[in-house]
Amino acid sequence: DTEGEYYYDETTGKVYYYSESGVKNKSFSRGTSDYLLWLDGVKNVSISDLEITGVDDNYLSHNHGCYGLGGVEGEDIKMYFDRSAIRLNSCFGLEISNCNFHDLGARAIHGNGKIENVYIEACTFTRLGAGAVHFGAGEAEREWNYDLCYVEDVVITDNYIYDVGREYYADSAIWLHYGKDVDITHNTIEQTAYTAISVGWTFNTPGWEPGARYHMYNVEIAHNYITGFMHETGDGGAIYVTGGNAPKDWTDYFNSIHDNFVLFDKYTGNGLGHMLVGIYFDGSTSNWLCESNVVAEFSYGAVAGEDDDLFAEGDPYVVALRKRYIGTTFIYLQHIVVQITHNILCRDNYILNVRATEPEAQKREVYKTYVVADRNLREENTHYVKDVERIPMGAEDIIYASGCYGHTGDPSILWGNCY
Repeated sequence: DTEGEYYYDETTGKVYYYSESGVKNKSFSRGTSDYLLWLDGVKNVSISDLEITGVDDNYLSHNHGCYGLGGVEGEDIKMYFDRSAIRLNSCFGLEISNCNFHDLGARAIHGNGKIENVYIEACTFTRLGAGAVHFGAGEAEREWNYDLCYVEDVVITDNYIYDVGREYYADSAIWLHYGKDVDITHNTIEQTAYTAISVGWTFNTPGWEPGARYHMYNVEIAHNYITGFMHETGDGGAIYVTGGNAPKDWTDYFNSIHDNFVLFDKYTGNGLGHMLVGIYFDGSTSNWLCESNVVAEFSYGAVAGEDDDLFAEGDPYVVALRKRYIGTTFIYLQHIVVQITHNILCRDNYILNVRATEPEAQKREVYKTYVVADRNLREENTHYVKDVERIPMGAEDIIYASGCYGHTGDPSILWGNCY
């Protein structure tokens, strides 16, 4: 019922399209393949300079749209969505570079099994029904089984991701199950239905001996520019990590989230007011260093009675802003008893547009009350910036260095999002 939308009637085999300006001189096509390339046990292959489009997931055409986090679909929670343009199973030594994935009804890249020595660089992912890159999932892979699901020596860098999760709202732009020696760096991610970068898929604290094995080890999430996230769902964030990585008495910080630029713009959030987070450490997460990130929430101050000029009649964002103020958290460390986090250090982060003025109040505003010594959850030298006209030079340097080539961060974008 809206221009640019279409509907497929499977009972008649017809596609109905609501054109913006009539149908003259237009071509129409519909993808019918669940996969374009299926690589099983492949080694040392390069895929580059391709335009990939038209792959579709026909599940939603034949079933209802039930879908959950981690790739679950349908009423049977043991069924996992894996349709993708490029499907990998236990592959080694792959390079996917300079490819343009667009207008897919499914994911762009999905990998199961053991994924090793894979490099994804300088690709563009736009208008996808699900996420861009997804490694893991499958019922057996929810357990600790490195042969069935493990990612090692993987680099995802310098990619542009825009408008993903259009049909499968709970699909993250980038999602990893378990991993070792992983770099997710210099990506620009805009307009995601759910979380932009999601790492880890367990909610338990490990009980094995230190060093015996890891959930995530030597994972680096750095220099990414993320905005417009979580516009259809709740309980997620720009960067989301979950799962314990070592016993509580092992305090090393062997994973890192650093030098990212997270911007809550006017497209961020769906107005549910429920757990909209910049950097989110969820169930039993441990052994992370969160350092030198910039998190800016320029609508955080929109409070009825105090900022009435922002609540002018006809403003399309009014309701969302009112509710978002309640649910927004800059950096969140999970605290519920069965999923408590431990051994996380937040250091030298820049938080822009903090409303509070007193140091303790600022700390509560950013971290709530969940930075606690008995679990080695620490905060050091957080830069609480109230006057947005004077962004510290250190924050500007992080912003300029974030994102992919051609879509890097720029402090000037902040003024366009100050509303």
